[in-house]
Amino acid sequence: MLNISIIEDDEIVNQDDWCRPLQISYQPDGYRENSCYGGCPENNLKWARVHETIGKCWFDRSVSFLNDNVLYRKYEFVRGEIPLTHRWIKEE
Repeated sequence: MLNISIIEDDEIVNQDDWCRPLQISYQPDGYRENSCYGGCPENNLKWARVHETIGKCWFDRSVSFLNDNVLYRKYEFVRGEIPLTHRWIKEE
């Protein structure tokens, strides 16, 4: 069993934490995993590292600040090790 910590609204998000949007992006041909604009993770089926999802200038901000001022939709953030099968893996 793995333990993860849910990062609450007033806590600071680190670049190595994990995040995922709370809404699923659905396309007629299936669930969209990558943003058509920047190629970043875009679904709530898998977790991605914060540094793969948001820009450096937004690191070390609180969850509420990011969700209210930066991100175009609500995200959830966790800290800990996520199993490989639940991670969004950036293709090289």
